[in-house]
Amino acid sequence: MSLTESPRPARSRLLLVVLVIETVAAVLAVLPALGMAVMSPMAVAQGNILWVSAFVIVAVTFPLVIVGGPVLGWMAWGERRDRRAWTAVAAPFAWLGLFAALFAASGMSI
Repeated sequence: MSLTESPRPARSRLLLVVLVIETVAAVLAVLPALGMAVMSPMAVAQGNILWVSAFVIVAVTFPLVIVGGPVLGWMAWGERRDRRAWTAVAAPFAWLGLFAALFAASGMSI
C-alpha cells in the first residue's frame, strides 16, 4: 500500500447476514407479490377514489421493490457503502408499511 492509498473500510458482518436473509426472503416472496400485483386492480371495484388508486400503484410496484432492495443492497455492499446498503435493505419494509397503511386507510376488507 502506498502513501496515496487509503485503507479500505471494514465490512459489516451484521449487514452481510441481513443481506443474505433478505435475499432469501425476496426470492420466496416475489411470486406471492406478483400474484398480489396481478389481483390488485380488482380493488378498483370499491370505487375510483384516491386511496384505492394509491393502493393499486403501491401493490403493482411492490414486486419491483422486493427484487430491487437486495440487488441494490448487494451493489452497495460490494462498493463498501454500508449506509446505502442499509437504506436498500430497509426499502422493501418501508414499502410494505406504506402498503399496509393504504390498505387500512382504504377501508377494504380481506
